[in-house]
Amino acid sequence: MKLAITAAAVASLVAASAASAQIAYWAFPATAPAQNYQISFPLAADQKANAGAAVITTSAATWTGGAPTDSLVQGSFQYFGGSTLNTLPGFTAGQGLSLRGNTLNDSNGKSMTLQFDTTGFSDIVLSYAERVTSTGANSIAFSYSTDGTNFTPFTTVAPTRDSTFRVRTVDFSSVPALNNLAAAYIRMEFTGFSSAAGAVRFDNIQVVPTPGAAALLGLGGLAAFRRRR
Repeated sequence: MKLAITAAAVASLVAASAASAQIAYWAFPATAPAQNYQISFPLAADQKANAGAAVITTSAATWTGGAPTDSLVQGSFQYFGGSTLNTLPGFTAGQGLSLRGNTLNDSNGKSMTLQFDTTGFSDIVLSYAERVTSTGANSIAFSYSTDGTNFTPFTTVAPTRDSTFRVRTVDFSSVPALNNLAAAYIRMEFTGFSSAAGAVRFDNIQVVPTPGAAALLGLGGLAAFRRRR
């Protein structure tokens, strides 16, 4: 009986550790504003583990705050229906953040940058729900930085352009430079838009340590519990 209780305690502790190890999470709003392009950057995370900033910034055109005279004034981002893929408990599909090609495919070569605080965490993994239209970006280049200025290329992916949500996971656990930092950065650069309406949509963006790291946190807590006994 004591062994069964101990096993249950381990499972519970590991699950609790994994839940508390969410470094940053962007769910985006449950409902869009009256004009779905009225998005102000930087976009703060809906949840974060540490005191440091957890925000999304961009080099793409953003809403100017004024009445739209053309699509560049509206900006290249809009809110559209999101997904339940990759959600955390307590959140709904809500809205997803969509980057469109915009006038003259202005978004080609533009980027979106995630900033987050990894203090106390290591082995960073990025995941999100991704939906790309047939004329949306055909290439997304990922890079990382420890200062927000100098970025190191990491990998490039070719998304499936069929307007279907999928979960994208990019594992940065091989990059120790992102571990235990008050400000770490991951950048996505987009190319291959072939129409103004072509779009890449994101939802439920998660930055976490690897599951193994969370499990170790749980086992460490169990060891401490045993020592106290």
